[in-house]
Amino acid sequence: MNSYPRNAYENDLVERDVAEILYGQGVGGLFVTAVASTAFVMMLSGLNAQPAVKVWLTVMLLSVLARALDLVAGRKRRLQSDWNGRTEIHRFGCGVLTSAVVWAAFPLLFFSELNQVERTTMATIVSAMAGGSATVLAAARRLAILYCGAMLVPSSIMFLLTPGRENQFLGVLGCIFFAVMASASRVTHRATLSAIRLNRTNQALLADMDCERERTTHANAELTFAQAALRETLETLEDRI
Repeated sequence: MNSYPRNAYENDLVERDVAEILYGQGVGGLFVTAVASTAFVMMLSGLNAQPAVKVWLTVMLLSVLARALDLVAGRKRRLQSDWNGRTEIHRFGCGVLTSAVVWAAFPLLFFSELNQVERTTMATIVSAMAGGSATVLAAARRLAILYCGAMLVPSSIMFLLTPGRENQFLGVLGCIFFAVMASASRVTHRATLSAIRLNRTNQALLADMDCERERTTHANAELTFAQAALRETLETLEDRI
């Protein structure tokens, strides 16, 4: 689900680091998703009473709950010595994309029933969350782009298909913002992956230094022992002479 240089992607240690980063930032993402979706539905004028909207919010909160349970279970899985980084990345990605699909369904289902203020509010919320994903999901570029696309493209299309200068402007702005976020995701992904690989290289160098230090200490100890034995032998020869 992610795009790494081949030699790094096949390195399980790097994949584990990526999984740790994604899951480490998952709690904040879940909190924002739950609060934003609930607050948005509550501010809708009259639409929040419709059963379909309540069903949408229920599905969203259930997806958040499922992801929260996966975060807890993920901690236990990663305590095992043989856990697989790629599997954890895919598992996390499935949860993120599920939430994104639920968000994408809202404008497709209810756009025509929103007034202009509510449409603008919706665009602001999804744009803010898409912008945050460029950083939160920086370790997984493709996942970040898919999430941004699911958040921005459906609402942008609905805006473009709706008459009115304001709607057209918001639609074009959403498309431009998606392109910017996709580019930003690529840059942040490269920086994050470079930091991960540099950290692993430093750890390997430190391990080599420790090994060299141990070998040097062992060699010095043997040299000291040999010098002591030689000194004792010379003293014995001197006594005999």
